[in-house]
Amino acid sequence: MSCEVVGQYISPGPGDAATVGPSGGSHGGVNNRGAENGGNRDEGKTDSTKITIGEALVAAGQAAQDKPVEQSDAAAIQAAEARAIGLNITIPGGVAAQALAAADANAMTTRDEDKTKLGDVLSDVVVKLPDDKPVEREDAVKVVGAEIRNKDDNRTTPPGVAAIMAAAARFNERAT
Repeated sequence: MSCEVVGQYISPGPGDAATVGPSGGSHGGVNNRGAENGGNRDEGKTDSTKITIGEALVAAGQAAQDKPVEQSDAAAIQAAEARAIGLNITIPGGVAAQALAAADANAMTTRDEDKTKLGDVLSDVVVKLPDDKPVEREDAVKVVGAEIRNKDDNRTTPPGVAAIMAAAARFNERAT
């Protein structure tokens, strides 16, 4: 599935992220979804009709390409990466590490035009993810929760990472 098709499928509308909130049913840490549990995209177990976490991140980068990376974005990306790989870690040099570094640098940069944008961080996310899986409701709940915990107004930013992830989860639920 190409990135263009993903963008076509998951254009979030008003209130999309609000339908999946942090109390949407998932509790505890990141579940282990390693290769032995069907988490490895190389095993051919990924349903090609469903949007993967990596594809949703690429779509978020395209939808909000000129938005400077903030701590809330970095937290959402970090949660998404953890869900995709099945481990609650930040991969050195991975997309979450890059987003965290960009958010830290942006916090010390005054001019928006000098800040690192979401489009820059998420442009090659599929290459940086060592594993991927279709977005499920539980994944979207974790990503939404991470984003809103790191914002003063406790809201997602459409068309940001959490909003796109929530839309992808809804699309995937309908695709079954």
